[in-house]
Amino acid sequence: MKIVAPVFSLLLMCSAQAAHASAITFEVQYTTLFNQTCLSHTGCFTLPNTPFTRTFTLDAAQLAIDGVYDVTASLDPSPIFTPAPGATFTISLVADAIVSAEHVIDLVIHFLETAEQNVGFGSPIQTTSSFEASSGIWSRATSTSDPFGLGGTSRASGTYIVQQVPVPEPGTLLLILGGGLLARLRTRHHAR
Repeated sequence: MKIVAPVFSLLLMCSAQAAHASAITFEVQYTTLFNQTCLSHTGCFTLPNTPFTRTFTLDAAQLAIDGVYDVTASLDPSPIFTPAPGATFTISLVADAIVSAEHVIDLVIHFLETAEQNVGFGSPIQTTSSFEASSGIWSRATSTSDPFGLGGTSRASGTYIVQQVPVPEPGTLLLILGGGLLARLRTRHHAR
């Protein structure tokens, strides 16, 4: 029975750590329904579907109250056109999680990227990319201008689902560890 006290202390520590987890993680799985690029002088062509998944984090305390919360967000690797090395660019990313019944049910993203690349002759190439997502629908628009007027636009749209990455509840963790402890003690008792 000497084993019970240390193991019980371990159970309490694990429970406390689970209860004070500072952030929960949720995944957003994006599906592409439409992805088309149109060049100024050559017409349009459709690109293959490119589904992608992103991971976001939210303060666990905010799950307790329904509402809209800022989240730690990144679109890296980005589904937006990435400017060439040496280009000057600015990125603005605002992302909010909508919480209902202790779950993240939707994500609202406003992403804007502007890039300017000096090609060494004439006017620089300017690219503006935007990405919007809300209520299960996302869209992207990329516009490019260059000295020769050969720029084009790229548009994509699709749907997405938000899935919370499961984290064991403190009570569940206690049951799992406690059940293992009881099984161990029972085995030791029958061995005698």
